[in-house]
Amino acid sequence: MGKNSKQIGMVLGILVFLILKFINLPGEISPEGQTCLALTLMVVVWWAFQIAQSGFTSGIYLALLAILGVAEPTVVFSAWTGTTMYLVIGAYLIADAVYPACPYRVQHFRYGGTLKIRTAPSVVGKLDYPCFVQYGDGRLSR
Repeated sequence: MGKNSKQIGMVLGILVFLILKFINLPGEISPEGQTCLALTLMVVVWWAFQIAQSGFTSGIYLALLAILGVAEPTVVFSAWTGTTMYLVIGAYLIADAVYPACPYRVQHFRYGGTLKIRTAPSVVGKLDYPCFVQYGDGRLSR
């Protein structure tokens, strides 16, 4: 993306929100539903233009749902009051801690515009796990 793509994405997302918020949509949609639709599409534009990390953008989305009265804050943030969310967060923390020591991970790197993939050695023996390399022109190699 270009040099100013984040600024363009920010402005475009806000424009999408304002247009969808204040036009008359066909059918019977509540004002809260129209605001939710406008906010959702604004955030999708922000994700597409990568104006910030997706976690921050999602946090802004949740906060705006509560601030603009689309839903009660207890409903918007209800996932954080149960144990399931903390179980998922714990799983990600454990996976992040174990990943550097994992012998099975695949290492990706770019060299000369070509995607090359190699595998780490197997624990069982001196064999590497089979790996495919896809080149920029679509060819596959083993």
